[in-house]
Amino acid sequence: MTRRLSPWRTLARRELFRTPRMIVFTERVELPDGRIVEDYDQVEMASFAIILAQTETGAVVCERQYKHGLRQVSLTLPGGQIETGEEPLAAARRELLEETGYACVSLTAIGSFRTHANHGGATVYYFHGQGARQVQAPNSGDLEEMIIETLPPAGLLEAIRQGEFMVVADLAAVLMALLKTTGLKGADHA
Repeated sequence: MTRRLSPWRTLARRELFRTPRMIVFTERVELPDGRIVEDYDQVEMASFAIILAQTETGAVVCERQYKHGLRQVSLTLPGGQIETGEEPLAAARRELLEETGYACVSLTAIGSFRTHANHGGATVYYFHGQGARQVQAPNSGDLEEMIIETLPPAGLLEAIRQGEFMVVADLAAVLMALLKTTGLKGADHA
C-alpha cells in the first residue's frame, strides 16, 4: 500500500517585494504533521514561452546571447514573457518572430512546467515549431543583443554536450521535443 502525501496548508501570506516581473511573498504554513513554518518564501514570476523551431531541413533556430543572470554568453532557444491576457501560443508566435524574424508553418504545444518546485517561480510553456523560415529581420526591441544560428539536430545535441546551453528551461524544451512523436527529427543520428 502506498502512503498518501498531504499538501501543506497556507495560514498567512505577506507580500515582501514587487516589480513588474516578480512578486516575493513570505508565507506561514502548516505541515501535515502539524508543525508550523513561519517564513516560507514564495516567488511569483511572469509565465513565458520557449520555442524549439525547426526549418524544413530540420535545423533548429537558436540564439547566442549574453545572459546577465549567468554572467556569460549562452546558446538559448527563442522565447519570452507571456503578456497579461495573452495566450501562450500567441506569445510563442510573437516572441519567435520578434527575436529571430522566423515564423513556423505549424506550432504545437508540447508541455508546460513550473520553474521551481519549492518556491514557485514561473510557468514555462513549450512549443515545437515546424517549417520555420525567416520572414523578417529580428526586432526584439529590448536589451537583447544576439546572434541567430541554426543547428542541425546532431549539432544541437553536441552543443548541449559541450555545455553551450546553460539554461535548464531550454534543455527541457529539447527533451520535450525528443519525447513527442513529432520529435526532434535527426536526433537519433547524434
